[in-house]
Amino acid sequence: MHAWSGWAILLLAAILLLLRVLRGAPALPGGMNSAARGLAHVGHVVLYGEIFVLFATGTLAVYFSPRFAPMHVFSAYVGIGLVFVHAAALWHQFIRRDNLLARMLPGWRRK
Repeated sequence: MHAWSGWAILLLAAILLLLRVLRGAPALPGGMNSAARGLAHVGHVVLYGEIFVLFATGTLAVYFSPRFAPMHVFSAYVGIGLVFVHAAALWHQFIRRDNLLARMLPGWRRK
């Protein structure tokens, strides 16, 4: 089940990345300084990279050599940390009230 979950996450990440390439990234909220915009960009690049590294190390550990398992575990912890960094989106939505989630979710528009 663990390996199949990895394949499903990879497929979803690939679809999201393809949509991001075809449609472009959602607009960032106004009023963000250049440092915050840079961090947002770097954070997303790292997140997508992390998903692919996690998949690659897991696949290598399962199908080629268990020596890759420690790298897979470390990568999983990095991924968990990146999920917590995404709490910044909630800060934007509920504290700054700049409607960030509407930019990420198709069909949800500000009233």
